[in-house]
Amino acid sequence: MKFAFYKASGTLLDKLIRFWERGRYSHVEVVLADLGNCQYTVASSVPFVGVRIATIALPASDWDVVDAPGDVSEVRAWFMARNGAGYDYLGLFGFVLRRVVGEKSKYFCSEAIATALGMSEPWRFDPNGLADALARPLTQAD
Repeated sequence: MKFAFYKASGTLLDKLIRFWERGRYSHVEVVLADLGNCQYTVASSVPFVGVRIATIALPASDWDVVDAPGDVSEVRAWFMARNGAGYDYLGLFGFVLRRVVGEKSKYFCSEAIATALGMSEPWRFDPNGLADALARPLTQAD
């Protein structure tokens, strides 16, 4: 599976997310299909939109696309079932005020992807934490 992490300067919100999380990325998409010519079908949760599946360009100057384990058909099914679900603004504030709990059936980008992948406590993942987790999958002790 492929995941796209947004690294371009972007909006003020992108800059604030990177500053607060002390990371390189402000957003993440899961790549569902490569359509060629830098066009991809992706799924994520986007402010003011919510959970969605869209076709976008992922130029290397703005995005880091990485491979990681996962079943694209299961992730696609998860996003299809939740297409149109709201954006979890309250959960996003949980990165500022840890006592804040997000809203059920609403998601921010990394939370939606971590949930679709079946990761435990998906609300804990910001885009940078998800990038780290996918780069170094956790192994369980025997």
